[in-house]
Amino acid sequence: MTDGRDQLRPVGMGKVEYCLNVGRITLGAMKEATGEEHSMARTLSERLRAHEQQKARLAEAEAKLKLDERKQRTRRLVEAGALVEKCGLLELDSNALYGALLSLRNGADDKAQVEKWAALGGRTFAREATARDKGSAADLRRSPRQGRHHRPARRRVPL
Repeated sequence: MTDGRDQLRPVGMGKVEYCLNVGRITLGAMKEATGEEHSMARTLSERLRAHEQQKARLAEAEAKLKLDERKQRTRRLVEAGALVEKCGLLELDSNALYGALLSLRNGADDKAQVEKWAALGGRTFAREATARDKGSAADLRRSPRQGRHHRPARRRVPL
């Protein structure tokens, strides 16, 4: 450091400090004396920690979005399966069911056909809801023992 040139000097544990010689006191020594270097390191570590926290929050948000998408897809698949069962197509073997659905797909491009299907489905749902509401009113008038799902008590057989 006596030649007046800037130098890199080892600080420890693989770290290197850049020292600018200014007269007899190096810039590195001034930073150490004032504590400025310590605050810079602390600020850098705080920024790194904040960055890591932000990355973790983003990863968590992305995982939540993927989970929500998967739940929505699962719900839609269950609804589609329930509709296949409701219209009585579940009894078909897999090849026949797949063929029937493929033939429906060909008609799905026709807007008028889709509107007809929507009207038919809406009327059928409304008719079933009306029948269900009338049936549930009749169920309310029955005593609990006369309910549709009443099972007689099981007899215990001594061993």
